[in-house]
Amino acid sequence: MKLRTLSATAAAALLLAGCAGHQEESGSDQQAIEKSEASAPQTETFKGTFPCRSCTGIDTTLTIEGDNSTASAGDHTFTLDANYKNHPKNPAAEHYQGSWGALSGTPDDKSAKVIQLTPSEGNDKRDYYFLRVDDNTLELIKPDLHRFENGNALRLKRQ
Repeated sequence: MKLRTLSATAAAALLLAGCAGHQEESGSDQQAIEKSEASAPQTETFKGTFPCRSCTGIDTTLTIEGDNSTASAGDHTFTLDANYKNHPKNPAAEHYQGSWGALSGTPDDKSAKVIQLTPSEGNDKRDYYFLRVDDNTLELIKPDLHRFENGNALRLKRQ
């Protein structure tokens, strides 16, 4: 199964459904530390269970690394894992990785923040889009950046 099946299944289901201590640093040492801390990748992990027409759900984990302050796509990476629960055909777990980018605005909300996932390998090179509902919630949305009718069922929560 491919993630496109995940999206198609979800769409069909939706349409049917601290510091250790302080130490004085010289100016250049402090700048090096600040630069190192600023360039350290930020990691966020989100989990949830998407609906599935043929199974009891698709356990989904999305981990993104990097932040919007870095310009290099190499600094923005993701992994996405999907596991089908109680599926009659017992498909193998799916694993995707690649790069992500941040988009601003959707047709319905010009201030919305969207994460665009671009898989780097596999047969399914289609991009996936997640609306940042709030700091702790991502919602899978359509490629045209519109929300699914029952988008609440396509949400992942920060871990």
